[in-house]
Amino acid sequence: MAKDHRKEYHVRLIDKYLQSVNIYWSALITINGLLLTFFSIDVLSSNENTTLFNYLLIGVCITSLWLLIWNFRTIKTNYYKIGKLTVDDLPDVPEDVRETARTMEDTRQLIDEYTAEYRQKEVNRSANQQRYMMIRESIVEGLFVMETILVVIIIITRAKWGT
Repeated sequence: MAKDHRKEYHVRLIDKYLQSVNIYWSALITINGLLLTFFSIDVLSSNENTTLFNYLLIGVCITSLWLLIWNFRTIKTNYYKIGKLTVDDLPDVPEDVRETARTMEDTRQLIDEYTAEYRQKEVNRSANQQRYMMIRESIVEGLFVMETILVVIIIITRAKWGT
């Protein structure tokens, strides 16, 4: 009973983690989209003193958006692979070995043994994808700091030049 409770607790934690990641990335996408829209329009009316900063900001926003979309795509792909995984995808236990199993527990152990390499490969693949997602997220956070600085520079330059 306690083991079931721990499993439910871990599932809830994972769900909360995924919800918070989705909310966080969605907020970053929204902010980047707003900055991209506003400063793309601003390029049309800005003076020559801020145009370079506007273009830099637009480039940084586009880069951030693509990295965030890549992360969403990675999660979507992972869940798609998990959802379509069937018993047929797992390595088979050879028939002659399967016949040596006397109990269901023996059968489970054989299946665990023959699928261990496959499962480890999938765990490693998922871990690598998670690592790359975290790297992309860190890059986006750095780009967000850069965006903030560029917005401040544009505002100060505009105020200084009176445009």
